[in-house]
Amino acid sequence: MHIHAGHGYLLSEFLSPSANRRGDQWGGPLENRQRLLLEVVNAVLSGVDRQMPVTVKLGMRDFVPDGLSLDDALATAQALEQAGVAAIEVTAGLTSEGIESAQQYTGVNRRRALKDKLVHRIFASEPPQGYFVDEARRTKEIVSVPVILVGGLRTVEFMNTVVADGIADFVSLARPLIREPDLVRTIEAGRTGAVDCTSCNICIQHEGVHPLQCWRQSNKELLRHAYYRFSGKLK
Repeated sequence: MHIHAGHGYLLSEFLSPSANRRGDQWGGPLENRQRLLLEVVNAVLSGVDRQMPVTVKLGMRDFVPDGLSLDDALATAQALEQAGVAAIEVTAGLTSEGIESAQQYTGVNRRRALKDKLVHRIFASEPPQGYFVDEARRTKEIVSVPVILVGGLRTVEFMNTVVADGIADFVSLARPLIREPDLVRTIEAGRTGAVDCTSCNICIQHEGVHPLQCWRQSNKELLRHAYYRFSGKLK
């Protein structure tokens, strides 16, 4: 069971001094801001079979003024370990205008840009993979439970390096599985190289308007996206 405490959802809002302006036992000092998350974790742990692992996705930074600091998040990771969680997945980003938790075009080089019709990226630099590597490394230094890294993992080789170098114990994928639902199986079967997802974030533009899908899998779908995009029907 995975408890989400990141990305501006309720539990991460309580953790964030930017979002949590309460003056009672649920706000103010870090101990108070942690209270709801820890009570939820304790309630879940007491209500499930002890054989079921309970993990937490933890926001490590907010990227907004006066938001959650890395030091506060690391202290929360230690509190979660003491509470008995089985693993911690590190992420970041609250509800800012940026796309810190879903950065674009990660690992897309010139050849990949040509192949996937990303004309505007042909001469652009290749954004590095693993934009929460530092958060994962810092978390792993202070907890003994497994740490999971998500965010911008776009080649099998980089995923293997993350685990082999001890940056994290596991890797987690999100957008790549939208385009390739069977991706994990193909990696298990020996696949190497880049995943098909280019982190173009078109799927995010359609959020709340159309069912989740990758719009880059055919020219027809790209043309449909262009229609919705330029007709003003998307956010």
